[in-house]
Amino acid sequence: MLYNIQKGMIQMSKKLKLILIISLIVIFAIIGIFISKIYINYLKTPRYIKYSSRDSYIINNVDENLLKNYISKKQNTLVIFWASWCPACLNEAEAITNFITNNPDIQTIIVSHDKEYEDLENYLKDNNLKWQVIFDKEKTIRKSIDSESTAIPACFVLNTNQEVLNSHEGLLTENEILDLYNMNFEEK
Repeated sequence: MLYNIQKGMIQMSKKLKLILIISLIVIFAIIGIFISKIYINYLKTPRYIKYSSRDSYIINNVDENLLKNYISKKQNTLVIFWASWCPACLNEAEAITNFITNNPDIQTIIVSHDKEYEDLENYLKDNNLKWQVIFDKEKTIRKSIDSESTAIPACFVLNTNQEVLNSHEGLLTENEILDLYNMNFEEK
């Protein structure tokens, strides 16, 4: 009789060990899933390349949802599509810089269509530009805003829901950029 009780306890003990092992496997699997989700979110977070000025940076990893992270939640946002290889864009660079300097309360984002990251980086450094730039070689953001539009330079005014309120393709002066933002711009 005592032998049967001991044998039963050993079998019970084996069942408890098995339950404990399975429980630990499930707990570690849940922890692993949680950690992998955190890591995936870390990989999706934009990486900034800082220059000597703390006001300038380039965002280099782009997906179709990236822009919504930079759209102002309180007011309209100006998005300018631009490239360092584009002559009209180079002519507009001073107007953009002046607009950004003279209108610090307006969220302005430059989206670069440069073919190479280094070209953009060198242009910004060489010209000491204090721009927030998204490097979008594949034009992912442009397609998400207006899939029909391809010309640069181009300016889009977006509301807090990322809807286009106003846009212009071609060279603009500082005052014309401000008029476009304020919805007072008229094509000539």
